[in-house]
Amino acid sequence: LILIINALGPGGAERICLTLAGAWAGRGDRVTVLTFEEPGAPSFFAIPNGVELVRVGCHTRGASLPLKLLRVARLLA
Repeated sequence: LILIINALGPGGAERICLTLAGAWAGRGDRVTVLTFEEPGAPSFFAIPNGVELVRVGCHTRGASLPLKLLRVARLLA
């Protein structure tokens, strides 16, 4: 399973994303959380055991069309 979220800041969607990821990993599923943050960015919430975290490094608020296209390209790479 791959869960894609913009960033792992202090929001409710971020918390739910990691809660679901942890539950699925706990039942034996292979789970990856993908964010658009830079590698090494801090996560507000702990990453659950068994969950792989991938940061593709193209996060900005109010992303322009070229940045959105870059995000898609990095997802497909």
